[in-house]
This record gives sequence, C-alpha cells and structure tokens, in this order.
Amino acid sequence: MLFLGFLIAFLLGYSILNLISTEFNIAEKIGFSFNIGVGLITFEMFLLNVLGIKITLPAVLIASVILIVASLGFNYKNIKSIINPTIVWPKANQINFAWVLLFCIMTYVLWAMYQKAIYWPVVEYDSVTGYDFMGKAIAKEGSFNNSLNEGISYSENARFLYPPISCGSFAFVHLLGYANSHIIMIFQFIFFIVSIYGLLQRYCDQFGAILITFFICITPEMLSHSALSLTNLENAIFVSISIISLYTYFVKNDWKFLVLGSLFMGFNMWSRTDGISFVLALGIFIVYHAFLTKNWKSIIVYGIFTAIPTFGWSLFIRLAVKSKMEALLILKPHWDGQKFSSIISYFDEYFWLSDLYGPTFMFCILFIVLNILFNLYQKNVDTKKIYFLPILLSSLFFYVLIYYQIDYASNNLTVAGLMTTSFKRGLFAFAVLAWFYIGTNTLSLSLFKRLAKLLNSNHPN
Repeated sequence: MLFLGFLIAFLLGYSILNLISTEFNIAEKIGFSFNIGVGLITFEMFLLNVLGIKITLPAVLIASVILIVASLGFNYKNIKSIINPTIVWPKANQINFAWVLLFCIMTYVLWAMYQKAIYWPVVEYDSVTGYDFMGKAIAKEGSFNNSLNEGISYSENARFLYPPISCGSFAFVHLLGYANSHIIMIFQFIFFIVSIYGLLQRYCDQFGAILITFFICITPEMLSHSALSLTNLENAIFVSISIISLYTYFVKNDWKFLVLGSLFMGFNMWSRTDGISFVLALGIFIVYHAFLTKNWKSIIVYGIFTAIPTFGWSLFIRLAVKSKMEALLILKPHWDGQKFSSIISYFDEYFWLSDLYGPTFMFCILFIVLNILFNLYQKNVDTKKIYFLPILLSSLFFYVLIYYQIDYASNNLTVAGLMTTSFKRGLFAFAVLAWFYIGTNTLSLSLFKRLAKLLNSNHPN
C-alpha cells in the first residue's frame, strides 16, 4: 500500500509538472514529480479539512486521482508526450568510467540511507513530540485541528502548529499503514538528487553534472537527515529547487522555470515559516527582472504561489485552531550588539565545520575568488550568468537577518537554542546552492570542458 500511495503522489506531481510544460528533461521530470506530488497531497489534505471532510486514505487518494485526471484533461493536446516522453540519452563518449563510478557510489549511499529509514524508528525529539506525533493524530482523527491543539498557544508547542507539509506527509505515510514516517523523507531526497542532476545538465556536461550532484548527495549533515523525520531537509529541497529554477528563468527567460520556481517557493512557505527569508530575497530579483523585461506578470505569478500557503495556514491557525500566534519577529529596525555577535559567532562556527557540511563553504569561497579573477581576463562575460552569486548572498543576508529580528525574550526562546538547531539545519539549502555555484560558474565550466576532453581522449567516437 505504501508504494501505491507513493506512485499516486508521483503521478500527481508528474501530471501537474507536464501542465506547466512538457519540455523538461527526463531527469527533471522524474525528480520534480514526487516532491510536487507530496506537496500537493498535503495541500489536498488541508483543503479537505477546510471543507469539513475528514482526512482519510480513500478521500486523499480519490482527490489525487481526480486532480491527475483533470490535469491530463486540461493538457489533452500533449497527452502523447506525457504518456511517452522523449528521452534524450547521453552520447556514449559522454559517459566515462568516472561518471559510472560516481553514480555507483551515490546509488550505494542512497540505498544505505534507505535501509536506515526502513529499520530505524522515529527517535528525534522534535518529531516524537511534534511533527510525527501530529502526523499520527491527523491520521487518527482526520484533521489538522485535532485534540493535540486543544488549549495550547504557539509558544507552548510550536511544533504542532508548524506549516503542515511535514506533519501532513507523515500523516500520509501513517494513513498508508506504515509506521516509520521518515520513509517519505528518503524518497524525497532521492528524487531531489535526480532533479538536481537534471538541472545541472542545463549548465554542465554529464561529468560536471554527476560530480556536483555527488558532492551534494554526500554532504554529511544533510545526508544524515534523509533518514530522519525533521522539517529542515524537506525545506532545503523546496528552497534549493526553487532558487535554481528561478535563476534559470532569469538566465534563459524560460517561463516554465518561473512557474516551477514559484511553486516550490510556495512549498517552502508550506514547510517552515523562516522560509520567508528566501521569499524576500528572490522577490527582489523577481521585481528587478520584471523591470528589465517589462514583464510584470512574473510578480503576480510569484506573489500568488507564495501568498496562498503563507496566509492560508496563518488564517487556519487563527480561525480554526483558534491559537494565538505571538509576534515572532521584531518588525522594526533595532540594535542588540550581544545578540548580533552571538548569531555571527554561531554562523562562523558552522560555516567552517567540516563535520556538518564537509568542504562545501570553503570550496565556495575559493571558487568565488578564482572565478572573479578568471572573469577579469575574459572578453565576453554573460552578465546574466553572474546573477547566481548575488542571489546566494542576498538569501544568506535575509536568512541571518530573520534570526536577528526574532523576539527571543517574548517567545521564551534563546539565541543558543535556535542557532544550534533551526539555524544550523537551515544552512542545508545554502550547501546545495554553494555546490551549484561551484559547478556552474564560468571558471568551473571551462575546467569541466578540459577535463571532459582528458577523460574521453581515449574513448572511441
């Protein structure tokens, strides 16, 4: 039953993805579909709840099948390409021994994490007392507004009132009759890795794409979370796909990536409230690009996809759950030197700690410097392709700013408490984005071309 449910989630995402466009490459289609499906299933559960329909397995599956049929109906002109998509296989001389070796190592690593997810129960405190606990309550009582929410405020147990994609996806697993809810996380991570490879293919050759995908896959702390039932990896998946897709829209002016990136940015807000930092950072670039191209529709599309989950869940908490959400952020400029220095101190520690993110950020800084120097000696540099570094840095600025603006005292929080948990894990998305920059900057692309010639020098044409 579990794999039938996951198959329906995949088909739901696949049908919606093809409604956006049928022109994604096969790795993107496979990779995006499952994570879109998971996000949409949790949104279906939310809508069922709002409409007063009990959340049950038949209700969720029927709603999913209806959406699949409806999306195929709207897209009937492309039905042949949807059912039988065109697959462009790499040329023989593009797949060398190094590519095969990296692919085999990744496959083994992901299989090992899958085995861990199967055999280990949910043990993380935040999930046992929060996300998975709420998932079980949703599956049992058929509502997000269940007995766990009776008489509590946001500060008393914020985990019960988190945006619903994590607890909703865990509830979906429980509805399917499976005990270890984090099984869905390893599937999301595997499909994410496939989608990253598909996105990288638009910028790198096959070896460059598999190499960067490999480094993303084995990032230590992030990989460990693929077999855990916390919210941070799921959020990082949505954020990184969104930002890379929106960057692709800026560079190639390809409308489908605007819609895709906006959809995943909406899922970002459907997973964690601190995701607002990414919404703000990318919003600036959306407005800037709209000003350059005089295409103001992009602002509307981005605004709709990010506003619906943000305000939808907030209104549900206030009106249905009737839980008072204290003001989490200080909404005016202020200066607290002690808080600022503490945040920067933790950030500096995590940035260089190889146990968490390997050499990711050290390599990123190195390539930023080398790429700037390399570009100084290039006659023609595509200015659009330097968008990614400002996007990365502005996202990091807003992320740190959000944690600085939190009203710790009024919400019974401590800087150390959040920095050693939420902030640290929130850097997952930046690890992915850092590796994407490392793999797609001008210098790296030049090096990949030379390396490809070397690796394939003895390969028969």
